[in-house]
Amino acid sequence: MKIRLLSSLLALFLFSGASLAEQPAVRGDLHLPNLGLAKIEIKAYIESGQYQREFDEIVGQAKSYLQENLARHRKSNPAIVLDIDETSISNLPYLLENDFGYIPSPWQAWVQSEKAQPFPATLEFYRWARANKISVFFVTARPETDREATMKLLQRTGYADIAGLYLKPLGDKATSAAYKAGQRRKITEKGFHIVVNLGDQWTDLDGGYSEAEFKLPNPMYFVP
Repeated sequence: MKIRLLSSLLALFLFSGASLAEQPAVRGDLHLPNLGLAKIEIKAYIESGQYQREFDEIVGQAKSYLQENLARHRKSNPAIVLDIDETSISNLPYLLENDFGYIPSPWQAWVQSEKAQPFPATLEFYRWARANKISVFFVTARPETDREATMKLLQRTGYADIAGLYLKPLGDKATSAAYKAGQRRKITEKGFHIVVNLGDQWTDLDGGYSEAEFKLPNPMYFVP
């Protein structure tokens, strides 16, 4: 059984002529949203609380699925896989300060800082999983060089009891989707059954090796 849940915001953008595209710049056949207006709308979406409500709803659906299906997986070594950034940990202060851009030096300073905070809904989901003896793995596209800082981040924010942390090796040219699917394959080869895979990008979820995938909203950036 496969489950793919799309946040209502993303569904709005993709399927119903989203408001971000209602102010097009027209050049020939190109119809593009204005970047400045898009950022204003995204900030309003966040500040209104809608982003957090939609986020919490998807996490709640992931937890409900796990609760409803746990009994039939008790003998199959059940596990969940979580992404880190914008799934387990919020980088919103950094993103707002840098106008939603990725700037290497400030980003690395942020990674090394102790300012990032967990998403309460994801942390509660993680705690429920561990209380019910479900193994938790983190699979992130953060580079291997960030392992120490990332482990400290997870421990500081409450994600201390984990079965494994997978970071992308330096020089790995695989796409994010291929890399993450490969790490999930390794987890299953160790004898775990991944019941739930939770992430904010489709590349967190594509490629199989999980029973159910849940897509969180992320209007701030896109990982191809």
